[in-house]
Amino acid sequence: MTVLPSPQKIAPTKHHAALPYQQAYEFISQLRGMDNISALALEFTILTGARTSETLGAKRSEVTGNIWTIPAGRMKANEEHRVPLVQRALDILEIAKSRDPNSVYLFSHSGKRFSNMAMLELTRRMGYKITVHGFRSTFRTWSEEETYHSDAVAKKAIAHKLKDKVDAAYNRGDLLQKRMALMEDWLTFCNKPYKNSVLQLKST
Repeated sequence: MTVLPSPQKIAPTKHHAALPYQQAYEFISQLRGMDNISALALEFTILTGARTSETLGAKRSEVTGNIWTIPAGRMKANEEHRVPLVQRALDILEIAKSRDPNSVYLFSHSGKRFSNMAMLELTRRMGYKITVHGFRSTFRTWSEEETYHSDAVAKKAIAHKLKDKVDAAYNRGDLLQKRMALMEDWLTFCNKPYKNSVLQLKST
């Protein structure tokens, strides 16, 4: 009897359409020029490396100081995830709260959370053919290409589960302080127009 592999093992991997990290400043500048909660939620998502559902389901009770703790039940890996919040992310939360002060959610309208399509529809109106999830790839590519932060720190930042079971067994810390430094660098990068940092060698 011939045993066929599962479709998941032979199907081609579909990648989420992502914004090139070199365009992050221009994109976020456009978001900051808008006066709506969806733009605030999307910028927050980008700056934290969060998934759409994690942002839109987030409650104010989950934020203490500059740490956002996402309960295990709302995480893909079913494990609690602490997210260090840079100052701009904290400022966004204050603005969002002033728009809907009595809501339990970080981002809402009249106390009701937004549809999972809200941020995606915003990118479409802006003229981009990208996905919100793709910003996680934008962040990871930037961290690999433009920084010296370790791969482990970058993976922890987006709550990416380690595939190697041995590594996962030994790497149980959440690297919070190192992740804060990484996210501070990400914010700094997003705040400035991109300049290629690769050294150009003179021809002889």
